[in-house]
Amino acid sequence: MRLAQQERIRFIGEKLARDGRINRTDLTERYGIHVNQATNDLKRFMDLNPKAMTYSGRARCYVAQGHTVPADRIPSRLISISDADWEIALRLGKGNASAGIRRALRAATNVAQ
Repeated sequence: MRLAQQERIRFIGEKLARDGRINRTDLTERYGIHVNQATNDLKRFMDLNPKAMTYSGRARCYVAQGHTVPADRIPSRLISISDADWEIALRLGKGNASAGIRRALRAATNVAQ
């Protein structure tokens, strides 16, 4: 993940913690990015924090669910992972990148021993 995206992921966590909600417009206005990139960032954040937020069609935003991991506590190995490795982690974790990375690390540890 690029440094700019890492910063946006942290912003999402901070905004959820502070305001309890976030939408794509928050990202596009703050960072000047395209709506598609904002969608990708929100999806990446949800991959890192599967129970952190849900989409409210009525409010047209993502609403915090009280399970958000503070952005500064997300392991750097999750934030700095390459996009190709991220896709592998998602497949290994059956949609949960964090679980996929833990699974891969356990497998690598077992092979090394």
